[in-house]
Amino acid sequence: MRLAAAFLLCTASCGFDPDAGEDALWATPEQIVAAAERCGIRDFKPTKANARWAAYVPGEDVQTGTKTNCIYDDLHKQGLQVTR
Repeated sequence: MRLAAAFLLCTASCGFDPDAGEDALWATPEQIVAAAERCGIRDFKPTKANARWAAYVPGEDVQTGTKTNCIYDDLHKQGLQVTR
């Protein structure tokens, strides 16, 4: 039971999407920068997160930041996955 709970905690916080599968389209740094520009953020620098990229806006809460959420929503509407 503890092992299962630890696994779920890690996967939730590590940006793992069990439904995405290996064929998921992961956003490139360029796509993340373009989404940030559409959200009114210039000169945005995506964050390297293992083999993927994340769109953390400095100074914002990773889960609830308005600009951060704008970027993730933009990319998800395009069918792209992004590590969170």
